[in-house]
Parts: sequence; C-alpha cells; structure tokens
Amino acid sequence: MLQVTRDLLDAFEWFKAKEFSVAMDEGCIYLDVNSYEIMISSSEISYRAELWREENNEGADTPS
Repeated sequence: MLQVTRDLLDAFEWFKAKEFSVAMDEGCIYLDVNSYEIMISSSEISYRAELWREENNEGADTPS
C-alpha cells in the first residue's frame, strides 16, 4: 500500500514537472485534455513514478 501511495505522488510530480494539467482524487490521477478528464492507469502511474525517481536520482544504486 505504501508503494502505491509513493507511486501516485511521484507520478503526479512527474506530470506536473512536464507541465501537464493533472488532478489527483481518491487515489487516481486524471489528465485534463481538451476539457476531458482521462484517468491514468495504474501501470502508467507506476511507469511515470519510476521515471520521476530516475530523473531525480532517487533510484540510483551509487552512493552520493
């Protein structure tokens, strides 16, 4: 459950950093496209969260 929450927050940050119009509600991320709200799938959330962590060196195996 904790990983799901972290993925959700990290994915949300990734979308915001890329300047997408997004909203989060009840454990889901919605992308605003031409006045439509599109719910992002859980696999897409996991993927974007992974990208966010890689871009911010949170997944690096090397010591800092």
